[in-house]
Amino acid sequence: MSIIINLSWLNSAQSNKVKLHWAAKNKHTKAERSYAYCKTKALDITPEQKALLFEATAIDITITFQSTNLKIDKKNMPASGTLKAYLDGIAEALGVSDRIFNPTYIFDAVEPTYIFDAVEPTHIFRAVKKSGRVNIEILI
Repeated sequence: MSIIINLSWLNSAQSNKVKLHWAAKNKHTKAERSYAYCKTKALDITPEQKALLFEATAIDITITFQSTNLKIDKKNMPASGTLKAYLDGIAEALGVSDRIFNPTYIFDAVEPTYIFDAVEPTHIFRAVKKSGRVNIEILI
């Protein structure tokens, strides 16, 4: 049995390579944590799954990075500040500690996709290339 959470690509402002003031970085961290929390709460988690999560002493999770950029730095992806915020938000929504997560990482290349976004203030739609996504599968 598993729970799958599909999240947007990691926020570049949270990258370890970006030097931001701690207050600015904290704003991004709170937003990413809240985003993951809301996405997790929106899932239809059964009472049986909730019971298994509360009783678990360790939870295996598979984190799949699906990037359109083949040049991503794979060794730094798990250390991303956004990923930590995502896991914190998911753990809070599930009512468990993130210390019991045992992550496994998978890196997968995908074709770029485009979404249409309204540009303020003229509301002209433009195509925006999506960088990819992060899929987190919780195995219970």
